[in-house]
Amino acid sequence: MIKKLFLILLIPFVLFAQNANFQNKYRLAQTYERNEQYNKAENLYRELHNMQPNNMQVNNKLNNLLVQQKKYNESINFLDEMIVRFPGDVNYYGMLGSTYHTMDNREKAEEIWDRGLAANPGSAATYRILANFAVKHRNFDKAIEYLEKGKNLPNVFRMFTYDIAQIYYLTMRYDAATKEYCEILLRDPKQINIVRTRINQYVDGHDAFQQIEKVLKEYSENTGNSIFTELISNIYMRTGRYDEAFELLVSIPELKANTMYSFARDAYREEEFEIASAALTWFIEHYPDAPSIPSARNTLAAALKGNVDTKLGKNKESWKPLYKKDTTGAYLYHSVIEVYNEISAQFPNTPVAYTAYYSMADLYVNELIDYKKADSVLSIITSEAPLSKLYGDALLLKAQIAIKQDDLELAQKFLKQTYTNVRVSDETKSTAKYLAGKILLWQQHADKAVEMLVQVTDNSTLRIVNDALEYAMIINTFKQDSVNFAKFAEADYLANSGKFNEASEIFRQLAQDPSLIVLNEIAEYNYAITLLAENKYQEAIKIFDNIVGNNTDSIYSDYVQFLKAETYRLGLHNETMAKAEHQKLLESFPNSLYLDKSRKILNDLSNKSKI
Repeated sequence: MIKKLFLILLIPFVLFAQNANFQNKYRLAQTYERNEQYNKAENLYRELHNMQPNNMQVNNKLNNLLVQQKKYNESINFLDEMIVRFPGDVNYYGMLGSTYHTMDNREKAEEIWDRGLAANPGSAATYRILANFAVKHRNFDKAIEYLEKGKNLPNVFRMFTYDIAQIYYLTMRYDAATKEYCEILLRDPKQINIVRTRINQYVDGHDAFQQIEKVLKEYSENTGNSIFTELISNIYMRTGRYDEAFELLVSIPELKANTMYSFARDAYREEEFEIASAALTWFIEHYPDAPSIPSARNTLAAALKGNVDTKLGKNKESWKPLYKKDTTGAYLYHSVIEVYNEISAQFPNTPVAYTAYYSMADLYVNELIDYKKADSVLSIITSEAPLSKLYGDALLLKAQIAIKQDDLELAQKFLKQTYTNVRVSDETKSTAKYLAGKILLWQQHADKAVEMLVQVTDNSTLRIVNDALEYAMIINTFKQDSVNFAKFAEADYLANSGKFNEASEIFRQLAQDPSLIVLNEIAEYNYAITLLAENKYQEAIKIFDNIVGNNTDSIYSDYVQFLKAETYRLGLHNETMAKAEHQKLLESFPNSLYLDKSRKILNDLSNKSKI
């Protein structure tokens, strides 16, 4: 009895030791393989195979190693043996067919795979495993054949059809892929979001749009199912044909509210403001009780503003770091303000109303230049909603109004209320500290300015963080040079106040003083961007050339190169030079933060030239 008990207790320790020995040998075999000591690795894998004959991981490693060494006959003999021992395991048929495929014997490979299918035709896994082996060797037609045969098994139609469609997509047979997705929707319309995403993967492919549109129209006409009309609308939207997409959507009976609202938001994000406005108006009229109506109204107002911006060409100047405010046609914004007033009246004391108030104030400040009206609207937020997320933003805008009115002390008051409030976001606090630091610079309180500027954190935008560090460096470097420091502070204040011509002259003087070294470079950059604000493009380009040409390691170099390219594109409308300068950015500044923007612009310019 004691002897039996001892043996029972001993068994787990023996098994543990055997398993540890197996794992050690397996790791050693992998090491030999990585070091290209293939004979040693093969011997160890064979030993491990003998220890555990049906260990698929080991057997796969051993077979791959044989094929890698072009020991095809040994691979065939090994796999034939495994098929005899384990005739129901389709993986061995897959591996054997794979060996023949590698030997360029496609016919034999398919014969072996077919034998594997016949060995276990009732299992869905069989069809999928064999299809995967076929795909591995780019034998896509055979993979589709297996999946087509298997998709009538219970509960696999959708999964197999998705697989088939994916293969058609990978082989650029976009019409066939689309047909498979349509068949899925006929059985399960709830798959619409997945199907839409899958089609979006290839709608931009060569000749893909025409193929997709043709198939979807056929299914729409033959079935009368509006789900295909919705998909046609989607591909129109994806290819920039928002007007046609909208016309199709409104033709769908009982269109779901979320579908139209999602379309409207996409159109707004793509700055298709006219279509977005129409879609949002339709949505609000047809689904007045939808939970998203309040936010839809705010988005509608924003889209209407976008329409006015487009009409007035507001976006034409926004690429510049500094630009003049043009109030020509600003009266058109009154219709947008009316919409915001309606929203605030319809949803009083709600986040939606306060968003409307803030947007209204922003229009008064930046478009209508009516600071009194803006301040009164912002006071509604600061007095009624001290816990609102917009409270800090409202204070910040109040401070900016005070700066525009040359009341720097009042501005500092609002900024302090912003960055000392625990409920205000870190990003808004950082922006407030940046502005507070600049005011202290303008007032020539050097040490206090630096103390404030270094508190600007990475929670703010990268541009503000970089600017804050730059100003702190300027102040620390030149605060002892009271004359030039005062000049720089004055010029910066003038530029901030929109007095670009006066600021430009002071920056020019500082830029041309070689004794200032660092301040010289900073003043030169500011001189260039004030020239841009005055539309003096050729003069600005000369300064940009000087900055980049003198020092590609300058803190401004990559941004200056980007601005130079954009000056050619948007200022001088010289697309040839714009392409060349954007290309230079990609080549000269591979780590620049502006790479993605330049690539996109180059791509847009290239596509434009093909039209």
